Amino acid sequence: MRSGNWLIGVVLLLLCLAAPLECYPSSIGALSLRPGLGPHRGDLCLAAKAKSQAKARPSGGGFGAPSKAAPPRAAEPLQTTNEVFRITEAELPSGEGINTLFMGAFTIEDPSVCDDLVALCESDPKKLNKGLVGRDGKAIVDKNSKDSLEMSFQPNDPRMEWRRYVTALQQITHKYVEKYPYAANTIGPWGLSSPTNYQYYPPGGGYKIFHTERNGRMEPGASRHLVFIVCR
Repeated sequence: MRSGNWLIGVVLLLLCLAAPLECYPSSIGALSLRPGLGPHRGDLCLAAKAKSQAKARPSGGGFGAPSKAAPPRAAEPLQTTNEVFRITEAELPSGEGINTLFMGAFTIEDPSVCDDLVALCESDPKKLNKGLVGRDGKAIVDKNSKDSLEMSFQPNDPRMEWRRYVTALQQITHKYVEKYPYAANTIGPWGLSSPTNYQYYPPGGGYKIFHTERNGRMEPGASRHLVFIVCR
């Protein structure tokens, strides 16, 4: 991969294995369903035809019946830029035993999108936190499972480095739904509505175990529709 370019894979799978990586900054996030929003291309919310809602199952009243989760909140519109980036589709692996159904891989050809965001994160090392994993309901540092330094960005972060990144991500998402139109045209509006993690893996580091990014009913993660990972 050329230095400075970001490869983005937008997938519909929620379970992933992150093999050990060396010296690779990356960002991981999710695109979630967002009720009550109209189609706004400027905030990564694509036009979609809302399906008729199924009759809600009554909550409570039976053994093991789950309590109803709170509906996801509408997110603020994202701050993007007017830039139009050159986006090219990258070839995914193929062959026996390899399934790339619903996956897309794209390259942002402008290296400054990556370089500027990396420089922003490295400009203040005190804001980089050690990667955490869940153990018995608590978040702890366990480098045998995950060895990384991280910084989180809210969807509406006003910094220009983030705004350019979100703009490029939006343009890639448009290409993704052109390839898989049913990802946008058979559901309600959706968009970026939860924090995105910037992660740096030192030599020998990485997420070294099978894991899921979301395993609870907290919103907006519980309504996750697509996930993406960006690698430099």
